[in-house]
Amino acid sequence: MCNTPFGQGAVAVGRLGPLLFACIHVADFTRKACGIRSPLGSIELAGQVECWGCGLAQAFDAVQWTDALGHAHDVADLAGPAPEGQNPVPGRPIGGKSQHAKIGSEYTSSTKSQNTFIMDGSGQRTYSLRTTASPGHPLCRACRVPLEVAVDPSGVTRTRCPRCNDAATYALPANSAVS
Repeated sequence: MCNTPFGQGAVAVGRLGPLLFACIHVADFTRKACGIRSPLGSIELAGQVECWGCGLAQAFDAVQWTDALGHAHDVADLAGPAPEGQNPVPGRPIGGKSQHAKIGSEYTSSTKSQNTFIMDGSGQRTYSLRTTASPGHPLCRACRVPLEVAVDPSGVTRTRCPRCNDAATYALPANSAVS
């Protein structure tokens, strides 16, 4: 990822009809045992992750993804140049308040770092997930052209490349939702 702004008037494509797309470039967490940041290769919902540095597994509270995916959604929805975002609400101006309005013209991405220690009746938890997101449409791995994307009400997502006809089907995890 180069972090170079796109320039005046240019914005990364993050919308296809009613669908908004965000690309999470970085997802990592701080390992409790060794203290280093370790990358996550996927959205981990099982409650445990492995450190790529020391190889040990540790508890990982999947609720951290709620904030991270909310941040990615905000980046896709509120990236510039439209000051009111991709889905403006009449009568509720946000142009002067949006922290993501300059993504695409001055910045390429936004990073959210969670740094929280929670101690309650269920024990101790550390939230250290860091994600960097930008707006962007998924591309064909072979052709690098934007994929056709269809999501059905059950959450099954189908992609197809209009150039090479490569297709894939993805199912959302049971505890996620399509909105």
